[in-house]
Amino acid sequence: MAEELTVCDILKQWLKDHGHDGLIGPEGECGCGLDDLIPCEDAFDGCCPAYRGPDPDREGDFLMYPTRHAAQAAKDAAKKDNSDEPSPE
Repeated sequence: MAEELTVCDILKQWLKDHGHDGLIGPEGECGCGLDDLIPCEDAFDGCCPAYRGPDPDREGDFLMYPTRHAAQAAKDAAKKDNSDEPSPE
């Protein structure tokens, strides 16, 4: 018998194939990455493809952004913030 794919499996593959990193909720209130897709187990019909980027408020954490441009802008800002810090002596 062939392996049966779930809707989640199909969605995850589609997101990967199209360069997305996960999903973002309708109002941007939540997001999930491909490694833990739809952990809430709620209806996800309002979610959209998203891109992973750094959380500006929590170092080392991440957020999902609705556009590749927004995720890249967050990455660029994080790099700039890190380069502004004095190096330890």
